[in-house]
Amino acid sequence: MGDRAPLPYGPARPSPALKGLLFAPALMGLGWLVARWHGPADISASEGFLLFATLLLAIGLYGSTYDVAWQEVRDDLPTVLTAVTAGVVLKAALIAGVLWGVVADPAYLLLAVVMAQIDPLAVSALLDRSRLSQRGRAVLAIWASFDDPVTVLLAAYVAGFTFAEQVASPLRTDTGTYALELAANAVLVVIAVAAHRALRAARRSRAQPPPRRRAVALHVVEVVLLLVFLAAAVRYSLLLGLAAIGLFYRPRLGAWLGRAVRGAFVAASFCLGLLLVLGVDLWRGLVLGCAAFAAQGVVGLLVARRLERVDRVLLACGQQNGITAIILALMLEPALPRTVAIVAPAIVVVNSLHFAANEWWFPRYERRRAAVEGEQRRGL
Repeated sequence: MGDRAPLPYGPARPSPALKGLLFAPALMGLGWLVARWHGPADISASEGFLLFATLLLAIGLYGSTYDVAWQEVRDDLPTVLTAVTAGVVLKAALIAGVLWGVVADPAYLLLAVVMAQIDPLAVSALLDRSRLSQRGRAVLAIWASFDDPVTVLLAAYVAGFTFAEQVASPLRTDTGTYALELAANAVLVVIAVAAHRALRAARRSRAQPPPRRRAVALHVVEVVLLLVFLAAAVRYSLLLGLAAIGLFYRPRLGAWLGRAVRGAFVAASFCLGLLLVLGVDLWRGLVLGCAAFAAQGVVGLLVARRLERVDRVLLACGQQNGITAIILALMLEPALPRTVAIVAPAIVVVNSLHFAANEWWFPRYERRRAAVEGEQRRGL
């Protein structure tokens, strides 16, 4: 079985899942208290707010693809491709089917797309204690990294054909502008590829200045160009292109990228809390959260059918929502005023179900496996 065997629990310590379960609601609560103190304000309609939300999403998407290892992608490419293409669409369709019975306005079915992805930030935080095998961990990490940009693209596509005139950038689009935006994303990627190759060639060059000084100068240029790509992606809504750039354009950032992604999550959760002062729709949020978790169960079992049983079950229980769902909700709030009120409790429901399902099922699986192994040893 090799690396497919389930991993042991490891030393006893507070579960990171429990910390994550409490952290996001606490930030939302803080934002709610601030908004309550100063009085409600429709900040979601301001251009500056939408630009800030786009920046947070851009940081999250680049961070989600920055650490993806190509070897892991090659090993399970069919599984990953199925998960991030047909899997995302199927999840959105299943969630929308449940939502159909509880939302009056069909436009709110777009919330199914908002929740149809796995948060790479939460996955990254929990993998060090995951019960998945090494192969299962790789599949989950890649799945979470790639389905974020696919979800953003799908949200833009659905939003554009649902209420193109209402949704502000970066989700406003129609058939013509949609094609142009895809082309612009491709141009950004081509420019990044050219820059990447030029920098690599410069590193191999034996020209002056001395190697150490040249290495420092090239690293500075590489980081500055990354900031330029980030600014262009935010200004012109080239988020898919930025996510693709993260697959190959990877200057050494040390701990700074992780801090930036965590900071984006903190800021997004706080901003969500600012808007919660306008109300919370607990019933629809509960339905949306349960539907998202159940849809992951269906899709996870289908996608991971070639993996070991323990990996199939844990991937089916792997739905987690965070920064992408939060920021898409913030962006949709101007056109769909109840989006934040529904999505915020849905995120809490999904993450609560994730924690409960994993903590309930795996100990029972371990006890059954230990009992079977004990009987086999006695039989020998």
